[in-house]
Amino acid sequence: MSEGKGPDFVVSYVDHGQRVDTAEDVKVLKFYAKKFSVPLILTKFRNTKPGSSEADLRKLRYEALANVGQGRPVFTAHHADDQLETYLLKILRGADPSTIRAMSIISKRKNLVLARPLLDVWKEEILEYAHEMKLKWHEDSTNENLNYARNRVRRELIPLFEKIRPRSKRHLLQ
Repeated sequence: MSEGKGPDFVVSYVDHGQRVDTAEDVKVLKFYAKKFSVPLILTKFRNTKPGSSEADLRKLRYEALANVGQGRPVFTAHHADDQLETYLLKILRGADPSTIRAMSIISKRKNLVLARPLLDVWKEEILEYAHEMKLKWHEDSTNENLNYARNRVRRELIPLFEKIRPRSKRHLLQ
């Protein structure tokens, strides 16, 4: 923090216009932004087509975050499970495993610097911490939709690996 100025960061939320429950996300973010006196910047895309591809939405999200970041690092909540899911999706799409690169803790995209400090932390660890600390959060409703390949990997493939060989997700991520 700058002396006497408050935080040198903001919280940003990008609504792709694809879900009906984003108001719940915003409610939680407003609660914490107010509690910690942190500015909250909300970006809402109104013209995205229903069912837009993950790649198209990612591009829009990164453009919005670049505008918010203005050259400063933008921290995301990507975690180890996201890393593993991305790796497995790339394999399922036919990528050569030897050419697949993991998400970097720090990466640059045009005018955006992304920082992902939680890549070594599993979602279950984050949830344990949130429960212990009695934190509020809202789970994205689309995480339950098995029409999305990522959710099938998360809900079906990875648990199958774990059933066949416990701790396999940790081994796969290595």
